[in-house]
Amino acid sequence: MFQYASLLGIAHSNNRLEKAFYTTNSLLKNVFPTTHSSDRSSECFTKIGEKGSACYDPKFATLPETKNVTVSGYLQSWKYFHHIEDVIRREFTFLPLVANQAQGRFRNLTEGRKSKVTQVIGIHARRGDYVRQLEIGQFKLPPPSFFKKATEYFRSKYRDVLFLVVSQDPAWCKKHLTMDGVVIVPPSEASVHLSLLTLCDHTIVSLGSYGWWAGYLAGGEVVYYNNCVHPNMTAKKGFVPADHYRPEWVGIGD
Repeated sequence: MFQYASLLGIAHSNNRLEKAFYTTNSLLKNVFPTTHSSDRSSECFTKIGEKGSACYDPKFATLPETKNVTVSGYLQSWKYFHHIEDVIRREFTFLPLVANQAQGRFRNLTEGRKSKVTQVIGIHARRGDYVRQLEIGQFKLPPPSFFKKATEYFRSKYRDVLFLVVSQDPAWCKKHLTMDGVVIVPPSEASVHLSLLTLCDHTIVSLGSYGWWAGYLAGGEVVYYNNCVHPNMTAKKGFVPADHYRPEWVGIGD
């Protein structure tokens, strides 16, 4: 999603939006309309890569005017596409098959509760592949204390709050996220879970691009884990928090 959104933002900055096509991941086409997807080959294009994994690279703002270009990298910075936010939100409108499933699950989880719910907060607890990244010294997973602080942040601002937790590791969540008003969302396809999170009023993000996009598309307040970079992380020079996280989002540590 970052690659697709950033490609469109970079193309717009270079007056090439109508000629921009994303060619490497057909999975997006099963979830979003993605009007700039294509199966055309880009092997003969000039390849330009980014300088880091999660930072803004200004060279993409002025691409060669006389060449076809392949933009490569993670491109995980909101700065590439913030100027066309309306375009990005339209491109990332969930297809009906996904949206309808998410809306049904959301209603089942939020309606008919004993107490009135005024705010629904989505929580993405990334585990899975990042557990291995932790073992090799790349990322730090947020401890239970982060989620406790994040939920307390929202409880201090709103009454009658419900927290919906999406995770690859529901067993870990059931063991550690035992705060009042927390509901673990049953397993489903990743696209349905993402769509469900965007229906929430606000978002708590552990780490990873999946949760980032849940918070961005939901459009409310976002609280993120700001201590995810392991001291021995080999790519930490390419990770710039100010480039990756939106400036209005709230960072909370351990």
